[in-house]
Order: sequence, then C-alpha cells, then structure tokens
Amino acid sequence: MLFRDGITFSLDTPEPVPVSYSDYILSGWAFAKNASDRLEVVASVGGIEYPAFFGFSRPDVARHFKDQTIANCGFVIRFSPGKKPAGIAVFARLNGKKISLVDSVEFAEEAEFAADGRWEASGYHQWIKFHEPQLFVPKDEVFRYLSGLSYRPLISIILPTYNTPQYFLNRCLDSVIEQHYWNWQLCITDDNSSQPHVASTIQKYAASDPRILFTRRAEQGGISVASNEAIKQAQGDFIVLLDHDDELHPSALMEVARALNERNSYQLIYSDEDKISRFGERSQPAFKPDFDRNIFLTFNYLGHLVALKRSVAQEIGGFRPECDGAQDWDLLIRATEVIPPDAIGHIRKPLYHWRMHDNSTAFNLDAKPYAAKAWRRVLEDHARRTAQSFTVVPGLFYGSMRIKYPGPKQVEATVFLRPEDGVFQSAIVKMNAAGRDLHLYQLTGCEASELDAQDEVKVSLSDLAGDVFIFINGPLESLNHLFFDEIIGQAMRSDCGLVTGMAVDTENRILPTAYLRVDEESVTDPNAGVKIPDHGYMGMASVVRTIDACSELFFAVRRERLAEAGGMGAVSSFQMQALADLLCRKAHEKGLSILYTPYAVASFSSASVPRTRTDRNGDRSAPVRLNPHLLTFNYQSPQETEDTEETAPRSAKKKTASVPVRAAVRRRTQSEALLTR
Repeated sequence: MLFRDGITFSLDTPEPVPVSYSDYILSGWAFAKNASDRLEVVASVGGIEYPAFFGFSRPDVARHFKDQTIANCGFVIRFSPGKKPAGIAVFARLNGKKISLVDSVEFAEEAEFAADGRWEASGYHQWIKFHEPQLFVPKDEVFRYLSGLSYRPLISIILPTYNTPQYFLNRCLDSVIEQHYWNWQLCITDDNSSQPHVASTIQKYAASDPRILFTRRAEQGGISVASNEAIKQAQGDFIVLLDHDDELHPSALMEVARALNERNSYQLIYSDEDKISRFGERSQPAFKPDFDRNIFLTFNYLGHLVALKRSVAQEIGGFRPECDGAQDWDLLIRATEVIPPDAIGHIRKPLYHWRMHDNSTAFNLDAKPYAAKAWRRVLEDHARRTAQSFTVVPGLFYGSMRIKYPGPKQVEATVFLRPEDGVFQSAIVKMNAAGRDLHLYQLTGCEASELDAQDEVKVSLSDLAGDVFIFINGPLESLNHLFFDEIIGQAMRSDCGLVTGMAVDTENRILPTAYLRVDEESVTDPNAGVKIPDHGYMGMASVVRTIDACSELFFAVRRERLAEAGGMGAVSSFQMQALADLLCRKAHEKGLSILYTPYAVASFSSASVPRTRTDRNGDRSAPVRLNPHLLTFNYQSPQETEDTEETAPRSAKKKTASVPVRAAVRRRTQSEALLTR
C-alpha cells in the first residue's frame, strides 16, 4: 500500500498477468484524499500510455478505511505490448499533476521447453502462452488466410443486454470489434435496462460501425424474448450466441469459418471455452469431448461458443421464454433433434471466455435459482417431442440431470464370475439381485458351472439361457443396489453394443474401465485415480456417456450382440480383455454405442487390478473422443484458484497447487460451470 501526494494506492498484481498470449492486465485500487479531485491511473508500456478503467467494487478497501464512498475504487489496466518491454511504469494524474507510483513492474520469467522439445504447462496461463499461438493463424497472416477461403459466411452474433456493468459491456463489444474475421454483424437487443449507460454505450459503438445493429425494448421481457428480437435482425448464414458480460477470443469467428470450409455440412458448431475473472484473467478451461448425446442430455456441456445455422434456429422457433434459466440448452436440444450427429462439429480450441462475478452462474450456480425448474422442463419437453418414455431426476452433482428409462421387464440375465472368485462372491451378487431373474455361473474354458448347485454340472456355453450376459472379471468386494437394474437397462438399449460402469478400489479410487482413445497407439481412462465422491474433469466420471473401449473388469452385452461377434463360442476362445476388445470392435463396425454408466458401481480389492492400459487389439477405427489439450497442462483446482478480488492483495494470497491432468485427479467438478448455458 502506498500513500503519496494525497493518493492511496495498491497494485494487486506484482507482475503483469497474461489474459491471452498477447494481452496483459494490471489491477489494483486507488483513491484520492479529496473525493472531488480528478484521479487517473496510467501504465506506461514501451512509451505508450494505457489508462486504467475504474469502477470495480472493493468492499474490503471500504471496510478497512471505514469509508463507503470509496467502495468502487478498484481498477484494471489492459495492454498489448507486442514485444515485452524491459519494464512498466505506473503513474497517476491528480488534477493534471503527474505523480509516480511504481517505477518498474517486471514481467515474470517464463518456463523453458525441455531439451527433447516436449513441455507440459504447470498452469493454464503457461498453457495459453506456449500452446495457443500454435492453434491459431498469426495475426499478420490473417488477411492472406481469409483471402484463400472459398466460403466466407456472414455470421450474426446474438447479444441480449440488461443492466450490464460498464467494463463488462465495453470488453464484450470490444471482443467483437477485435475479431480477426471481418464478415460479421452484431445484433443487440437491450431488454429495457434501467441503467442509462447501457444504451448510450451501445449507441456509440453502433454509430462507429455499421455492422452493429441495435434495438431497445420498451418493456422488459426476459432473455429469451430479447434474444429472439436480436435474431429477427440477423441476416447471417449462422448465428453465434454471446452473453453481455462475456468475451470472444479474437480468432473465434475465423475458426468457425475455417470449420465450415473444412466441412460445409455442419449445421451446429461448438468450441472449448474457459472462464475469466472480472478483470479478464483466464482460468478453468473446459476442454470438451466431441458430441455425445448421452452427456448432452445430462447438462449443457456444449456451453459456448455455439454457432447454429440460422435457418435451423428459425425452423425450431428460436428461444422459448418458459425455459429462461436454461434457454440455451433448450434451444440446442431442439436443434439436435433435427440435426444429424455428423452435422455437429467441435472446435477443440477455447474460443469463448465466460465471465465470473457474483451474479454469474460461471461463479455461482445459485445466481439463477429458477434454473433448476427449467432444467427439468427442458428434458421433459424433449421426451414429449421425441415420443420417448423416461423420467427426469437429479443427477449425481448439483445441476446435472439423469434420464431414467423404464427398466425392461422379464429380462433374464446370466452372470459369469471367475473360478477363483465365484464360490466366495456369489453371495454379493445375490444380495443385490433384488428379485431379478439371475443365473449365476463360474466360467472355465468353454464350459460353465452353476454356482451353489448341489451337483456340479458343466453346461456348454451355447446352451445357456439369458437375454443379457454380465461378465465380472476381478476380485469383487461389493455392488451398489442399482447395479443390475442399471447395467441391464443400458445393455437393452437399441443403440448399445456394450456397457460398463464405475469400478472403484477399496480406497474409493476409480479404476480404469471407460477407455477413450488418445492416439492411434493407446487408450486411457482419464478419470482413473479420481477419488469418490469427486466427479472427474467436467463431471465426466458422474454421467452416462459414450466411450471407445472398456476394460475386462466388468461389462454387459445383449445376447444378440454377442451372437453377432461370434456367439458364446467367442467366450471360450478369448481371454476376457480380448473378448471386451472384440465386442467393442464389432460395436464400432455396426455404429453402436459403447456406454459407461456411473449408476452401476462395483468395488474390487486393489490387488491384481490393472491401472493403465494401452491398445491391445490394434483397432484404430474408433474416433478420438479425449480432447488432446487435456494432456498438455497440469490442471489447477477451481477451489484453489477462485478469486473474488475482495480479499487480501494477490501477492499475499496462498499459492495454488498443481494437479496433474494426466492422472485425471480432480477436486471439484467443472461441469457446474456449464449447466445453465
């Protein structure tokens, strides 16, 4: 803290904080002794002056000085220095008088690449610095690149506003103006804001750029009504949804255009995203999986950035006001009802920056308490439109939902246990049968013997009854009470080729069962090592989802699917992992899903259970579902990095600890950050 010439000043950032690979911020707070004095704070960077933006709430400062008139003394300075200058000077102007505050703010030293050229970032800021430049067209090559595109669609950005804080509104609009792609229009509808700066600010931007179209409602109608009015102004081939306090990456629209040139059949495109603080500091990236309807019907993981073909938005009737709180999810679910899955594209780059502040669900889901009712309505309406029969109940973490399909009746299931386990573990299976018709066998070679039978009778596998076959191939300790209902119900789905569930060891750590393909040589379970009740990265350990392969620990398959893979003869000819691989390969060939469900849980003793796996069957036909950017940085827990900027200066705050993503250890689910988008 500094007292100088009638100014009280503090710089919260001892070094410039990167908010992109080219932009930095400095933040702090300052106020003059006399409230009537005119105070400016300026950073001089390479001889260029960058003025501070004031008006951020700092109740901690007001409490400390016992003066509520200084509660909005927080400021931020954003600058783009190009090449790094030797240092940055910060000074003030008080009633025109220049006063030096900080002689030199130094940039932090940067990490070096390893000698072999590989490098894994210890945090998201480092990831941005070293990886983002490789993902996007350099700014000095943008014109040449765009000139070479055969299709340069007009993209209409849909922006509803309502009482947007001044800095957030400026940054939101600037992020559109600064787009590298030029063929856009910004369609803004203000929902009758009571704060006059909103309309006046937008009008100034609209007057300076004819691509900005602005209307203002005479009365407040809600976000869906305002968004629909903005869509009426749109003329683009695609619409992009933007919230009034968020920002677009400078390459966002260009990446959409690039994707459409690579595949002109896309009707819906979504990208990865991250969060930004009030000042713009980026954190908590969401490196999303490719489109998976199972996950999407649990929560809106598509989030932002979303580009939707305008004709589709018109066909489905735009936003529905009765779904406010989950209006984006509702719109996109209705869109995916008419868009085939192969017309949905995923850009594996963070193109959207979601602002965290007290009134944002990016920071606090309770900011929209009405959203919970909307989540249920969205799914129940989807069931009616698609003539499906299911019930909707809360999921495993707050904000997620679970679709429960009616369990198939009179389905016979046959359970196979290992010879070394069967006699001892049949009681565990029976305990959880709950009246279900189960046949219990131990498997030896090409024969099976019924457990607990008075006389041991060997039965040929081809003679066994059962609609679903369940293989348990590990030292089983326990099953949850939903195990058989869930795994049989999922196996009986018409689109299911094979299903597995959650396996845990005796210390409640997730064991690898749900494999995703990393590259042509290997697969991995990214949630292996997560300790229950944590939910894994983006909640992926706690949702029904599509996977690329499963382990031999346990899986279930319909009789018909097994027959298509060679029948029960295949069981006697293969080890269990090889059998699982065969069934997975057949599922891929037939376009069937391999499913993971967190509602079927089996506990195994830690001994003799595999923890890693590489590809064993040479099958390279499976799609790559694991976002590769997950493997290039060490993830930091949001619980440790969230910052309200209303406590002590950052220099005094506890440093965060890195969590390696390769081991997929996760403290808090990030899916909560995407639920109401």
